Amino acid sequence: MIHVPKNEHNIMSIGRPICIILVTFLMSSLGAEGETGSEKTPLYIGCILPLSGGYWSDIGYESLRWAEAAIADINNNTDILFDYELHLVCNDSQGDISVTLSVVKSQVYDPPQPKLMIFGGVMSTVTIPMSRVLALWHLIQVSPLATAPTLSDRVNFPYFFRTHPSQYVYNTVRLAICRDLGWKNVATLYQNHEKFSVAFDALHESVAQLNMTLLTSESFDMNPAEQLARIKKSDARIIAGAFYQDRALKVFCEAYKLDLYGPKYVWMIPSRWLKQGWWNDAVGMTCTMEELETAIDGMIGMDLNAWDITGRETISGKTASELVTEMDEEDRGYGSLSYDGIWSIAVALNNSLQRFENGEAGYRGDGTQKRLRDFQYTEEIMVEVMKDEVSKVSFYGSSGPVSFNENGERQGIIEIEQNHGGTYRTIGYFNSKTGIIDWRMRPEDIFIKSGGHIPIDFPYTIQVSRIVNISASIFTVMISMATIGLIFCACVLAFNIRHSDKRIIKMSSPNLNNVIIFGCCMMYACVILYGLDHSKYPILCKIDKVLLAIGFTLSFGAMFSKTWRIYKIFTNKKTTKMTIKDQQLFGLVAVLLTVDVVILLLWLLVDPPYVSAQVVNIKREAIDTNGDITRETEDIVYRCYSNNKIQWSFALFAYKGLLLLFGAFLTFQIRNVKIAALNDSRYIALSVYNVVVLSFIGLPVSLMLDDKPQESYAIVSSFLTFCTTTTMILLFGPKIVRVYRGGIVVDSQLQTTHGMNVPSVCTTTQSTCSKCQIMKRELEETKRRLEELQKKGQDRE
Repeated sequence: MIHVPKNEHNIMSIGRPICIILVTFLMSSLGAEGETGSEKTPLYIGCILPLSGGYWSDIGYESLRWAEAAIADINNNTDILFDYELHLVCNDSQGDISVTLSVVKSQVYDPPQPKLMIFGGVMSTVTIPMSRVLALWHLIQVSPLATAPTLSDRVNFPYFFRTHPSQYVYNTVRLAICRDLGWKNVATLYQNHEKFSVAFDALHESVAQLNMTLLTSESFDMNPAEQLARIKKSDARIIAGAFYQDRALKVFCEAYKLDLYGPKYVWMIPSRWLKQGWWNDAVGMTCTMEELETAIDGMIGMDLNAWDITGRETISGKTASELVTEMDEEDRGYGSLSYDGIWSIAVALNNSLQRFENGEAGYRGDGTQKRLRDFQYTEEIMVEVMKDEVSKVSFYGSSGPVSFNENGERQGIIEIEQNHGGTYRTIGYFNSKTGIIDWRMRPEDIFIKSGGHIPIDFPYTIQVSRIVNISASIFTVMISMATIGLIFCACVLAFNIRHSDKRIIKMSSPNLNNVIIFGCCMMYACVILYGLDHSKYPILCKIDKVLLAIGFTLSFGAMFSKTWRIYKIFTNKKTTKMTIKDQQLFGLVAVLLTVDVVILLLWLLVDPPYVSAQVVNIKREAIDTNGDITRETEDIVYRCYSNNKIQWSFALFAYKGLLLLFGAFLTFQIRNVKIAALNDSRYIALSVYNVVVLSFIGLPVSLMLDDKPQESYAIVSSFLTFCTTTTMILLFGPKIVRVYRGGIVVDSQLQTTHGMNVPSVCTTTQSTCSKCQIMKRELEETKRRLEELQKKGQDRE
């Protein structure tokens, strides 16, 4: 049992109550002492409402009228509190804290007594101190309209209940909307007011717990311009807000100026203070009414569904529509919350009766159970029983299902509405007990101005990676050409072997010809390897470099070795025999290959090539009507790289260039040798010319087309195939033609110019060289005899 100290009464003596309205119903009026002519036991419910003092007085009187209606229906209902009669004792708080505290004192001390519970509390700023004081007397309070989240604190407000949910419920509605529509990124903007700030602190925590992203959180007092600018900068598309009407006008005026409106933006705001047409009150604003209408078009509002829409019979036995008709109300307002609040009190008292009869509240001095009429403010057990029964209340009222959660908050239906062309339309209902939204419109109808698509919550880019491989058509063409080239090489090799006994083939060094053919085969193979997917076969990065370098050296190295032999023979001014065998030429080719092998081994061991993915092209395009979704397509090419690729490539190119330069020099030097079977200088020169020209063209072009692998492959492969095929045709074509035309006899007269010694000619094989030597001796003998005959003729003369 708690005793209130005497000085507490003094503290509560703040002013006098402005008015006391004693409402009695049914059979007789109640006197100041609480006497009644009714046979039923009177039960008193305190009532504190703002009945004067400005804007809130209209709401106060509305609440009072509906509370009186509930009292009348309860007293006329034989199924509830049958032996009791409810009386409402109401005081005017004037919407003022000091007056309210004085009124609380009157409710506690002034007759009739005792007040079992207190009904009232409309303005949150007034309700909070009032509830703190009522808790000292263990008085249960049921408020119809106070929504401050602070009142849900069970430590400071253990006896507070309300039939209108707090601002917390709008958090659950916002999160449910985001859940159903797939939004993960939000921004918040709210007025600096305890009612809103506490709720938004909780919202921010929930956003983090749900792994959502809070792009920015902004609060403001008077001018929201800077805050909206930061929201604009954050690229937020879904904005959760809360503010009173006067601030809402400023918010949406600035939003209009910053283009924070339209199909790609969604505002979610409690619409309790923003009823139909609120934007028409644009006096003193820098925006016109039309601009405000444009800015708020599409706004999603949330408010308690104050009146049942199902037509279901309520606990009073009447439907919500019938109650409105009886009350002759043009504007329904929130009267249902007062009506259901009184019914909540009555149901809780009725359910407490049985528990009191069972002795849960204790016993009187005569041994009988304590009843409701025995209630005193010091009866803590009775208060706890009644509080427990209020918590368990569950019935269908004029505002829909009525029940309270563990914090004394109403669990009801929240209407979700949307401003569409200047008119609110219902798009869904949120059940705060189940957490489920009953959507009454399809998303494509809700967001019809977005083309029927749900707006995205944040501009984003869809990353698409596309691996660019050589197209099948290009690869097929190139591999076909390379295959034909390989077949041609095989045919030429077979021809060279089969006709190796023929003089024209013997004199052209068939063994070195085979080396040239083998080198060309390797270069044809490079065309095929270049077109394969190096990402799947990284070893190709090493193989293709080796094949190209070795193949080039074998082809042109053997070619230039033959040319070097002819050069040495025809520039030999000595009369002694010069014999250069094929083995010596193979040795020369081996030396050239050694240089390749050294460079390649150093490259592969010191700086091995590897496959690397490179983005060669990026294409961006908007794929939604708002331009918020961008598709970025990256073309990725897998290429062979090494850290010093340029340096290694330059070393190989420089070496090959020197080789070509050496070959060009030899070709120039033997250009006047007229022995067709020996001298291929003209064809070699053409081959060198093709390689040099196409290299100077192909290399820069391939570098310029580095980001276009298909074009690069097509050009490089075409040039490589052309050079190889041209070389094969130039070197072996004439020989094939001469062989199949019936052969050729080596010139009977060996012609030389520029001081070349004809007798020093030696063919490519030892047998051919012997014949040349015999011819040489015969010519020398013939020359000697001619000289002798000429001398004898002179002597006779």
